[in-house]
Parts: sequence; C-alpha cells; structure tokens
Amino acid sequence: MNTIIDAETCAVDEGPRRKPVTLQLTFVIPVTVLSLLVLGAIFAPLLAAAETAMLGDQSWLNERNRIYQARRDAVVDVLHAARLRAEPPQAALYIWAPVPGSEGSMDFCAKMLEDTAVSTTPGVVFGAHGEGYFRISLVGEEERLREGASRISEWMQKRGLI
Repeated sequence: MNTIIDAETCAVDEGPRRKPVTLQLTFVIPVTVLSLLVLGAIFAPLLAAAETAMLGDQSWLNERNRIYQARRDAVVDVLHAARLRAEPPQAALYIWAPVPGSEGSMDFCAKMLEDTAVSTTPGVVFGAHGEGYFRISLVGEEERLREGASRISEWMQKRGLI
C-alpha cells in the first residue's frame, strides 16, 4: 500500500525582480516508510491534517481564487490610475510595487504608515533583491484594500512621488 503526498514550497527571497519560484513535489511513499518517518520526525496529527487537506474536497478553491483576483484587481486599478507601476501577480496574496525616488523601502513604508495609517511591508525584509520595492498584502476585504490603495496613491501624489 502506498500514500501519495504533495508538498509545495516557495522561495523565501524571491523578491520583485525575480519570478516567484514554486516547486511542486509529489512523493509516493510506502505506508511502512511513512510510519517510520512520522514516528521519528514529523508530528503525526499535522501530517494527517495535511493529507486530508490535499486529498479532500477542492471545490472551494475556484471561489477563493475569484475573491483574491477581485482584491488584486481593485488594488492594481487604483495604483495604475495613479500612474504607479505595479505588476498584477498571477498567483500571490500580495502585490509588489516600486518605491518611487531614492528613499529606502524601510523609511518609505514607515513614513507611509505614519501619514496614512496603511501598513505595507518594506521589500528589504525579504532580502537584498527586495530593496526598492514595497509589498501590499491582499488578505483584507476588497473595499478596505481599495481604500488603502487610494490613501497610498493620494499620499504619494502629495509628496510629488507620482
């Protein structure tokens, strides 16, 4: 008897200048070997939950993907209307946008948070390739994301950055 396990891994230091790297790995492991691995290295309930999630009903994925696509499009539309260059990701929960001017991403994001109450992530926290960019998360509700993108846009316009 065999068990099939899928594992997906993304590069941590992918940065906005590189395409996201996704590795899809599929393992076919005999149950006896799997049992030894679970007893020795992996917490059994965690492995069981992962297997259930991977082999269970996947019908909810299309609706979830539609929601994140709408969130992405809402943010990108506002940023593009303000002439801020931001590439819409094909499969991510965030958007990378360039920091205008010569300011570092850490200072830029700190000032933006202070002035607009919109939290973004400085690209430099993801490694050297992220410097010069900031990251906007798409995990909030669409209207809140649209409002945040509008605040970012207005703030940049007031500072003469776009």
